[in-house]
Amino acid sequence: MEEKLLHYIWQNQCFTTSSLLTSQQVSLLVLSPGMYNAHAGPDFEHVKIILDNIIWHGNVEVHVYASQWLEHEHEKDLAYNNVILHVVWQEDKIILNQQGEKIPTLELKNYVDVSLLEKYQHLMQQKKFVLCENLSATVPVVYQTSAIESGSIHKLSRKANDIHTLLQKNAGDWEQTTFQYLAFALGQPIHAEALLQLASRVPITTLKKYADDAFHLEVLLFGLAGFLQEESEDAYQQQLKHEFQFLKGKHTLQNQILPHHIWKFLRLRPASFPTIKIAQLAAILHQQPSLFSVILEIDELKELQPIFCPSLSAYWQKHYRFGVQTNASIKPGDQSFQQIMLNGVIPLLFAYGNYIKDENISDKALHWLQNIKPEINHITKKWKQIGWVAENAFDTQGLLELKKYWCDKKACLDCTVGHYLLK
Repeated sequence: MEEKLLHYIWQNQCFTTSSLLTSQQVSLLVLSPGMYNAHAGPDFEHVKIILDNIIWHGNVEVHVYASQWLEHEHEKDLAYNNVILHVVWQEDKIILNQQGEKIPTLELKNYVDVSLLEKYQHLMQQKKFVLCENLSATVPVVYQTSAIESGSIHKLSRKANDIHTLLQKNAGDWEQTTFQYLAFALGQPIHAEALLQLASRVPITTLKKYADDAFHLEVLLFGLAGFLQEESEDAYQQQLKHEFQFLKGKHTLQNQILPHHIWKFLRLRPASFPTIKIAQLAAILHQQPSLFSVILEIDELKELQPIFCPSLSAYWQKHYRFGVQTNASIKPGDQSFQQIMLNGVIPLLFAYGNYIKDENISDKALHWLQNIKPEINHITKKWKQIGWVAENAFDTQGLLELKKYWCDKKACLDCTVGHYLLK
């Protein structure tokens, strides 16, 4: 028996609720199981029960064995003085409160149907892509849809928390935060942290001064990235380096230059080279320096593509890295646009809507997400193979989150599909 399963059983009242008796043979009726408490203190708060025809309001603590009350030293914690019922699988010890009185105890093993335990054990023993893989065909679509929605909102909320943390570091400056988080999104997965560091080395107000000059934007970004520190025979790199000598002094950036070794090229497709990502970041700022404002103003997703996938400067249309020319024409396309929307723009919009408590803004983020084509990768392909069909990026984002934060952690008790299968 696991404590998390007991939490599920109590919260969902998955036991015979009629004719309940405590271990002291006192009649018990549960009017409300209360709300789960994920923080310190008793497991469930705001519980309402009737004990021996008297209504009690308070908290419930759940343990596999009653003796765990003492193992956890709850008898020394004042927060547990308001526990009105101790819910256990097995009462292996009589537990007293700080007044020396027996705490009413419900021993659940006497009231839980063994079939629930067998279903749960069977689910936990599966060695599949997801534990419910062999059973997913029996699950009504409404439960799958609910699980996907939970996953997608969880992912957006998780990213929103990261954005709010970044916002605090930036003293509430949404423009600076937007620039940094979009750089982070642009660099995923390999150069996310490095590009975030780069975007944090220079104020957006400084970059805006050069927004109408793509060359000087590249001077600042490539200079701070550490690409202009060494000698080079490439004429364009030499021009950038010469101008950076002046700008780093003008804006006091001498101590902000990143070490060159943080940038990776090995085993990457040329389009993912950090030089291309930095060039794209410069091109985006050249196209629209007030990124946060434009995200709020624009209503249609398609209007964002020219802003976030602009043509690169002439040099980077023919080079993947300094001094290495290519005959192919380099231009960020649909995949790059999808990446920066999913990982940057949409989470930023959702985070801002939550921050100012404006559901219309948060709903716009969800609407954009639902209007992006579903992602195709090895995880979404596997979901499709077992019958979970994604119609758009809202669905695939939800499926990716489900796999990582529910399925891989065997958190079936927190999933609507798991609830259905355990009925």
